[in-house]
Amino acid sequence: MQLPTLVVITQSHTVARFANRQDADDHLRFLRRTIPNGGFEIMFEPPDDVKEDFNI
Repeated sequence: MQLPTLVVITQSHTVARFANRQDADDHLRFLRRTIPNGGFEIMFEPPDDVKEDFNI
């Protein structure tokens, strides 16, 4: 008996950038309505001072 394996390829692409969370949430709702199988999510970029603390 063989058990099939599911391979998930995860890639990240920037679709849009927003200055505040509400605008990002609104656009995410729009994307999920227009492309229901898209698998979109919101990601945040750390502020510059945090990037410096962690050498990112």
